[in-house]
Amino acid sequence: MKVVVTGGSGGIGRYVVRELLQHGHEVVSFDRVRPPEPEPGVHYRLGDHEDEGTVFELLAPAEAVVHLSAIPAPGTHANAFVFRTNVMGTYNVCEAAATLGLKKIVATSSINVLGMGFRYRDFSPHYLPVDEEHPDLPQDPYGLSKVVGEDIVDMVHRRTGIPAVSIRPSHVVMPETWPDRMAAMKADFNVYFRGIWGYSDVRDLAVGFRLALETESAVQGAYYIVADDAFCPAPLAEAAPLAFPDIGDMAAHLTGTESGITNAKAKRELGFEAQYSWRDFA
Repeated sequence: MKVVVTGGSGGIGRYVVRELLQHGHEVVSFDRVRPPEPEPGVHYRLGDHEDEGTVFELLAPAEAVVHLSAIPAPGTHANAFVFRTNVMGTYNVCEAAATLGLKKIVATSSINVLGMGFRYRDFSPHYLPVDEEHPDLPQDPYGLSKVVGEDIVDMVHRRTGIPAVSIRPSHVVMPETWPDRMAAMKADFNVYFRGIWGYSDVRDLAVGFRLALETESAVQGAYYIVADDAFCPAPLAEAAPLAFPDIGDMAAHLTGTESGITNAKAKRELGFEAQYSWRDFA
């Protein structure tokens, strides 16, 4: 397919662009800047996803869109700016895709729909491992923007029938950052609890985006694209009660390497299989 990747110059976007290109897709990358090392065979277009006219122009000749562009966390911009940028970008992309009749929309959501990562007040997950049915409980503008973004994607599917899905990564790790991640975990084995001990090697994540794009039966809903194991050297039966003292025996069954987030839906419906584990780099 001819696919537009918004945010194609970003950390995740560069891997998604390469993955799609290597599997025969024609890729147009749309971002505010060009990547440091442009990928041969990719057409790069510059612009802002909040400019609705530009988005319509770019998507007009496309068959599908993978929407990655966003402010990736709160804290660096004013809260209202984070929320508006992320929500309007998703709305413009989805509105254009719906109006133009694209064949597929794959949008980027986040583990932070749960509200754990950037919370103001502490709370615990309702159950473990977390799946796509867990309530969304954000307390911050970024997490809220991702909840609204998923609603926009679902709205377009309801309105048009166009297959439209959302991908939820957790703690995305670039290959060159593994040493830093290992050092952080050595200093505090529970350091990654805010992501429910889930993580996504960016190479696995790129495969997940491609599978969501290519799988015809994936027509609506969210998917956690995460590793199989917990980002923690101790079983979560031991680690979880230390991070969440009020959960009782909720994690008692997590006695092995099982993650706090399950990727079972992605395995079952997309054929996703994670290839990378922090244990390979330990």
